Amino acid sequence: MTAVVRLVVSTDERYAMPTAACIRSVIDSRDRTDPLHITVLANAVSERTRTRLLRSWRAARCAITITPVDLGRFASLPTTSAVGATVTAAVYAPLLIGELLPADWQRVIYLDSDTITRRPLNSLWNTDLRGSSLGAVRDDYVPTVSSPYGVPGWRELGLAADLPYFNSGVLLIDLDAWRRQRIGEKAVQYLTQHAGDIRLFDQDALNAVCAGRWHELDTPWNVTGYWRKPERRTGRYRTILEDARIRHFAGYGKPWDPDPLPGVTDAGLFFHSLARTAWASTDSPEDGDRR
Repeated sequence: MTAVVRLVVSTDERYAMPTAACIRSVIDSRDRTDPLHITVLANAVSERTRTRLLRSWRAARCAITITPVDLGRFASLPTTSAVGATVTAAVYAPLLIGELLPADWQRVIYLDSDTITRRPLNSLWNTDLRGSSLGAVRDDYVPTVSSPYGVPGWRELGLAADLPYFNSGVLLIDLDAWRRQRIGEKAVQYLTQHAGDIRLFDQDALNAVCAGRWHELDTPWNVTGYWRKPERRTGRYRTILEDARIRHFAGYGKPWDPDPLPGVTDAGLFFHSLARTAWASTDSPEDGDRR
């Protein structure tokens, strides 16, 4: 398998600042001799912000492409969930990777822009997906499709109640399988048909489409705030926060929010990476709105 690790992240004007830190952390965590190819799917990003982003990611052996994305086709998809959470249309940009990424890319790592990478991505990149279209970490809060906040309409879809449910913030994707199985297209169809019931947006859709056909990755590749509570860190998970290869600040209370959630003791991971970007002097970034 090629030594070049290929990565895709999506962003918009509001989320540019955390995206800068996200990708900077990937660059700084790699072995300096390992090449990176990174595509950023950018929705309505200003030229000034684009310049700041590129300045944030200067590094040897690192190719960056910022690809403008027209999300007009997603205008009818829900941006407010059944439980009142709101997002921007940029949350759906990853569903377009099959058509927007180069045709000769056979696999890619997708990261949410509220992630901070702490270890080289090579071992993730080289994971054997064993015929699955994607690899992901099982969601700690939503372990099965029938859990609260699981897949809306799972019964109607004929899914077994105990099928595992994954967090879509870190994905290793077989692009050939993604394209062949029309996963992005089917996800949009699902979102359209279940618009009034959607709770976790693209994550709901990908779990509906890929149910029972994804490969489970080790938990350290997507460590969420679930593990902040000490009583959950027992047994083999005792040092999960310290062992996190990718820390995912999912949900509310981001490190850059004016009032972050109490107990987020590792927010310094984010600010360490932010200090290496063109947003280095930012304390409580106004241009880092919650999404």
